[in-house]
Amino acid sequence: MVVGAPSGVSLSVIEAVRPNQDGRLELVCLDSNNNYWHTWQSSPRPDQWSGFWDNSGQPPGGNASDIRFDMRLDSNGLLEGLTWGNDFRTYQISQSAQNNGWTGWSVLSSDITVFKAPLIVMSQNQNGRLEAFTHGTDTIWHVAQTR
Repeated sequence: MVVGAPSGVSLSVIEAVRPNQDGRLELVCLDSNNNYWHTWQSSPRPDQWSGFWDNSGQPPGGNASDIRFDMRLDSNGLLEGLTWGNDFRTYQISQSAQNNGWTGWSVLSSDITVFKAPLIVMSQNQNGRLEAFTHGTDTIWHVAQTR
């Protein structure tokens, strides 16, 4: 089955595919204007996709196509997305409820001015909190969820 792109939109990159709390997949893509779009499975069966796409736009600091986006499930069962803005801030977007709905973009960290590495990765630690890593010109940078 073909998932298909949003009408009139040219998707350029698949950024992340992760399971929701209920096991259905969430797919996030970047379009040719550097806006994030997402769609989801309507059931856990491989050929059952919603057919709808939501435009999440860009982080307030802008987005560059060479900066990667990562997404993980947190200890509350919410998907959390993370990327760098063109203003060197770390931005997050998260689900507003398990398996459904998304908040707008917010600044996760604005106190780190580093080289924007094209790669930003997240993982869940033993206590369930998400931790993100990227590198600066001379060090590895790290930020952790506080809730």
